[in-house]
This record gives sequence, C-alpha cells and structure tokens, in this order.
Amino acid sequence: MAINPVNSPVIELMGRLDPADGIGRTSGGDRSDRVCMTIRVRDESISDIRFECDGCQATAACAATAARLARGKHLDEAAEIAPDTVADALGVLPSQYRPCAELACEALSAAIMDYVFRCVEREQGE
Repeated sequence: MAINPVNSPVIELMGRLDPADGIGRTSGGDRSDRVCMTIRVRDESISDIRFECDGCQATAACAATAARLARGKHLDEAAEIAPDTVADALGVLPSQYRPCAELACEALSAAIMDYVFRCVEREQGE
C-alpha cells in the first residue's frame, strides 16, 4: 500500500494539543492500534486538531485524514465524518484497512463528545 503520512502535508497535525478542549481515545481491539485526537474549539468549530497514533501506516493515514477533514469544521459537520468519507479522501483504502478508518472516526467522535460533556459540566457547575 502506498499510503505514507510522513510524506504528507498533514504531518503538522501529528502530536497533542495541551491544553485541549476535547480528547478522544480509541483502540482497535485485537489489532492493538490506538488513536488519540485532541481538539480546540472556537465558536462551535474545530479551530485546531492533533492526533497521535500507535498502529500501522493505514491507521496513521486515516487518523491524519480525519483530522485534516475536521479542521475548521463546525462540530456538527465534523461529527458526521464517517469511515467512507475518510476512505474517499484517501483515494485508496483496501477493504482490510476499513477498521483503521473506523478507529480514526471513533477517536474524532470521542473528542467531540468529550468537549460537549465538558461544556455541560461547566454549565451545571455555574
């Protein structure tokens, strides 16, 4: 497979935001791949995003692509990013690597939900 996120312009999206407004972590069960997405939110849009990945090249490429697609999007729009969206954006993703796209999208969704939960907790604390 010719996916190489290291040669990609999304290399700037690798790493972790600290502080982050939302953090999402997922793992791939028996594959042991892990993805962590951290987001910053301004005006209900993802103003910045980073990902960390411990897995195969396909998982890293999917996480990078999901992050790139989500950056600048309204939270509702970013939450709709699906594995098919990631696969289409990559151009080529063999079917055996579809779980990699699912993992990336789950991490993104988890980061968005974490942000929402933090907002609710802040509102309840006031």
